[in-house]
Amino acid sequence: MLTHKGNLYLPGCILIIKRKKNMNLENDFKNLTESIDAQSKEMIKDFQDHLAEVKEVHPEVNDRMIFEGWAIQKIAGLQVIIKELAKDNQRLRNFSNLN
Repeated sequence: MLTHKGNLYLPGCILIIKRKKNMNLENDFKNLTESIDAQSKEMIKDFQDHLAEVKEVHPEVNDRMIFEGWAIQKIAGLQVIIKELAKDNQRLRNFSNLN
């Protein structure tokens, strides 16, 4: 675990957790790494299922091409979600400025 001035930094991640009062960094780090591990396992299973489906229909396509297409779709989905969240955030800011 890397810390700097009481903040938590995860190696290999852009994620930074700002320390709050009464925050237990050890516990929060453990919970966060467990969540990341669980999500990783879920994504691996999701890809394995996708790979099997594609191979059944197109056995000639290599695994790397299938993975790249799958990964691009996942990244594109995240970008759409982030853009929508940014729009919603801006709408909320505009609404709160009206009051």
